[in-house]
Amino acid sequence: MKAKILKIKKVNLKNNFLIIFRDLKINLSMGEVYFSIFKNSKEKNIKRNEKVTQYFFVIKGQVIFEVYDSNFKYKKKFILKENDKNILLLPPKNWYKILPQKNSILFNQVDLNKKLSKKYDQKFKK
Repeated sequence: MKAKILKIKKVNLKNNFLIIFRDLKINLSMGEVYFSIFKNSKEKNIKRNEKVTQYFFVIKGQVIFEVYDSNFKYKKKFILKENDKNILLLPPKNWYKILPQKNSILFNQVDLNKKLSKKYDQKFKK
């Protein structure tokens, strides 16, 4: 399975919003949820997860994801912004790099707990 964009329902409330995950069949009770706050726009290392499916959603700002094939010959860009209704689904065994905009906040849901997830993380070494 390849990385792809999923559409969500976003309901605006007074000074807030509610994100409806139910229709995407994302089980938020399985795994863990993280929030990454990017103080600068420095790109992150290329990495991949061997056994973890990840769902990314931008809470604030903009984050660009570059997803690569195993040979690094093919690259696809996904741009997530705070006001769109997109979640990036990133299945296991996809190499990716994160290019955040300064002061962005990223929601990341993984389907394994952190101890197991870190065990399966791989960093790209040049």
